[in-house]
Amino acid sequence: GLAALSAGCHVFMEKPMTVDMREAEVLMDAVSRTGKLFMVNNTANWRPQTQKAHEWVSAGRIGAVQHVSCYMGNALHWLLEDPANVGWVRPSGTMVGNGFAWGQLSHTLAWVLRVTGLVPASVVADMNHSEKTGADLYDAAIIRCTSGALICIQGVGTLAGYKSQQDGDTRPANKEAEHRIFGSEGYLSYNGRDTVKESGSLTLRRNDGVTEEH
Repeated sequence: GLAALSAGCHVFMEKPMTVDMREAEVLMDAVSRTGKLFMVNNTANWRPQTQKAHEWVSAGRIGAVQHVSCYMGNALHWLLEDPANVGWVRPSGTMVGNGFAWGQLSHTLAWVLRVTGLVPASVVADMNHSEKTGADLYDAAIIRCTSGALICIQGVGTLAGYKSQQDGDTRPANKEAEHRIFGSEGYLSYNGRDTVKESGSLTLRRNDGVTEEH
């Protein structure tokens, strides 16, 4: 990423863009210096429901954001409990761990920050790990934001899965999300399963009785 920015290129990087805080700061400085676009591949941030949720929150439809509750689950026991998957179960560089939070729950946090515009200030977190690989399978965190709002985020990497939709792929597939954003004048909720495209729902409920679906 740094070499591409230095060469005058816009950059689109896989998440996470780095596992080292200092490297992240260097990349941010390079973006500011070059004026180039820099994006991380959190693809859920650009879905229609995400854009609409962001519009609702930005327009004050739920008032000031006070509290966020979000959950993401995935059927990844086949990946996270296999010692052969070194890139997913063992730390590298300056990482202190590896597993579901690093590989998947980062999508949920990116979604929340995109929709709400909240800025994290502090975090308390804990997790439970696989006895086979040491990778984290179950994660929970409470994030205090600069506005005073709280983000409660949790993840599960061991959902029961369905047969993969890809021919010849025997890995189970299942990913689900349940998010709630509470404000001073109402709340919005998003629920969905990636394996069931029609399951996605976004609902706005205001204290004055107004309800909208998207």
